[in-house]
Amino acid sequence: MALVKRVLLMLFLIWLTVTATFFLIRLIPGNPIIMQLNQFVQQGMTYEAALRKVNAMYNIKVNAPLSYSTSNTLGDYVTASWVSLCYFQTQRFSN
Repeated sequence: MALVKRVLLMLFLIWLTVTATFFLIRLIPGNPIIMQLNQFVQQGMTYEAALRKVNAMYNIKVNAPLSYSTSNTLGDYVTASWVSLCYFQTQRFSN
């Protein structure tokens, strides 16, 4: 019984940590993806074209509802699909 309680507590703490990190990252000002989107718009692209390009570049939906983004991120953690999570960190945002 004690082992079950520990495993449940561990799973809860992992979920809490992932969820808190998800929201903290989105609260930080200076989102690099939005900065890239704005850079494309400043270069003369329409907002819709820039949005499609950013969505294709990073395989995300910039204007997706928060519930969709949260479920996708948690799903990536559960399925150990960290490639999309790590890929974002290696991108260069300069020309």
